[in-house]
Amino acid sequence: MVLRVIEIFISADKQAELEEILKTTEYIDKWVEAMPNNMVHAKILVSAENSGPILNELEKRFYSGKDFRVLVGPILATLPKIEEKEEEREEGHEKKAGKTKVSRQELYERVEESSKLSGIYILLSILASVVGAIGLLRNNEAVIIGAMVIAPFLGPMSAVAFSLTVGDIKLAWKSFRTAMVGFFTVAAISALWGFLTKVDPKIPAIYARTHPTIGDLVLALAAGTAGILSLTSGLPSAIIGVMVAVSLLPPLVIAGLLFGTGEVGLGLGALVLFLTNVVAINVAGIATFIVQGIKPARWWEESKARKASLIALSFWIILLAFLVYVLLIW
Repeated sequence: MVLRVIEIFISADKQAELEEILKTTEYIDKWVEAMPNNMVHAKILVSAENSGPILNELEKRFYSGKDFRVLVGPILATLPKIEEKEEEREEGHEKKAGKTKVSRQELYERVEESSKLSGIYILLSILASVVGAIGLLRNNEAVIIGAMVIAPFLGPMSAVAFSLTVGDIKLAWKSFRTAMVGFFTVAAISALWGFLTKVDPKIPAIYARTHPTIGDLVLALAAGTAGILSLTSGLPSAIIGVMVAVSLLPPLVIAGLLFGTGEVGLGLGALVLFLTNVVAINVAGIATFIVQGIKPARWWEESKARKASLIALSFWIILLAFLVYVLLIW
């Protein structure tokens, strides 16, 4: 069982309201102690799946008030060991099928961190483009996979989908800008490489990605869905990040190489594949977040978020339909 500890610091006159919240939510254990300055410190041990409802209620009741702070941390181990009964596991599986195992607040922290534009992000993009170009020119799949491991695209792509789902336009723009800087960096390095070195478009690893098919679209949809599921389930995302990079890095590097070397027609084929995969990953990401019930905490934000996510999803679907048409006639 994945556990979280929620620490709450709140004024003593709000303790009764806190107890009322805990009566209506599921938790494993709690500890409450009085503190100086008329404050109360509460610790709640809870499963990761049940941390979301508690945090949502705390945010609704106390977020705008003074003398309030919540800290959330993971639990690596606890004694005595907590074991679920078989019937509880089965019931929980039925109730929570398709729901997130990570709270919305924890997701916010994760995606906001991954949306930041940093020197490390740009450096990883440069390294991914260099290693990817070498692997493609040598037709060496092992080196190409190494470039996918380096590529830092899962974070900003997930952040774009999440921010559009919850209606946070500021975070969406920040994440989109970070993704675009990475894409532009890879394209520019690859185009320079193609300009300086004659590229043979008949290399199998390159040629296969200049003629996009519907199968490539299916791969991108699967990658986008898997990326979001890894994020919302609290699972390590490194392997899923490689899957997302499979859809994005090679076609973008190939487009840059071919444009740089003067093979514009074939370069357009790789560029169409890249754009189709970007759109497909966003469609899959937003749809997955919506299905998992991700939404803002406050009702007046929920309406705005629903409208924003439906507009974004509709836009991506229309764009995807156009790109699919291009794929079919390519």
